[in-house]
Amino acid sequence: MSGGLYRLSRHPIYLGLLMALAGYAVMMPTALSLLLLVAAYWGLRSQTRIEEAYMLRAYGEPYRDYARRVGCFLPWVGKL
Repeated sequence: MSGGLYRLSRHPIYLGLLMALAGYAVMMPTALSLLLLVAAYWGLRSQTRIEEAYMLRAYGEPYRDYARRVGCFLPWVGKL
């Protein structure tokens, strides 16, 4: 549960998606690409709240300890 990329980010797949969209926004700096990035972040952040509530119910204190150590998307950022 906490090896590999999951030792740095609780949601590495979502982080990869956001990084790809950020790269797109840098390559194509338009209002639409920025809006897409912001909307994706907002949507993914909403989804992570739902998923993490489930994980807390399912795994309890071990997941809470893991979430205290590992950031939501970036290491050391967004801990519980």
